[in-house]
Amino acid sequence: MKKNQIICLITVAICAAMGINAGKNSGGRVSTSGSPNEATCVQCHNGTPLNGGGGSLTITSNIPTSGYVAGTTYQININTVQVGASLFGLCAEVLSTSNTNIGSLVATDANFTQKLTGGNGRDCITHKVGATGTDGRVFSFNWIAPASTAAGAARFWVSTNAANSDGGTSGDKIYATSTTFQPSTVGINELDNSLVSSIFPNPAKDILTINLKSIDAAKTIQIIDLLGKKLINQNIDNERTNLNVAQLNQGVYIVQVLDAKGKVMATSRCIKE
Repeated sequence: MKKNQIICLITVAICAAMGINAGKNSGGRVSTSGSPNEATCVQCHNGTPLNGGGGSLTITSNIPTSGYVAGTTYQININTVQVGASLFGLCAEVLSTSNTNIGSLVATDANFTQKLTGGNGRDCITHKVGATGTDGRVFSFNWIAPASTAAGAARFWVSTNAANSDGGTSGDKIYATSTTFQPSTVGINELDNSLVSSIFPNPAKDILTINLKSIDAAKTIQIIDLLGKKLINQNIDNERTNLNVAQLNQGVYIVQVLDAKGKVMATSRCIKE
């Protein structure tokens, strides 16, 4: 037996042992999004070349064409179309240019999706058992953009399986694609513009003061950590707002000014000493 045939058989055996076969309703697996140094579902579901099944895979979202806004939650839709398929699988990741997690993934459909973390530390959204469909399926989840646009571009890596539900690994159609969103500079006012006058003291120990030049549209000020978790939220009553940061741990945080609809109008970093 040739060496490449042996390797192929070993790979299939490992996949079967791990329960990767979506045709058996096993649920999703990590590290199969097709991102750098990862495989796709075609590693175990063979018979048809990647993206060669005659169907389609698309990524859509409500992220503006101008780019993502820091700290904003977006809905991501993964649509696989395959005539004759009745069971579907998914692995989706969002990575920075250094191929690490960027922002936060949220599984919004508890019945059919889940958030898992691979051995490489990359978070992903995968399917659960029973993700059926007729000639196609849309998986949806949320992505929370990073707390600062300094995080850079976010690339969405997705691989899906359109399975024939025959209980085997052959005959399934595997698709993979990716798309990149840049951070937006539209509607985000930095510290030196006309909205924010000053933030002091910075570093702060107990009280952080934010001075605004106008409160016509600004409604709330919040502090979030670098993972996007909201820690402090306070209504704006006048141009000067004092935030009690004494309870925060030492470190770097993001200060955001929001309008009545929760849109980020201004963002800046602060340090808790």
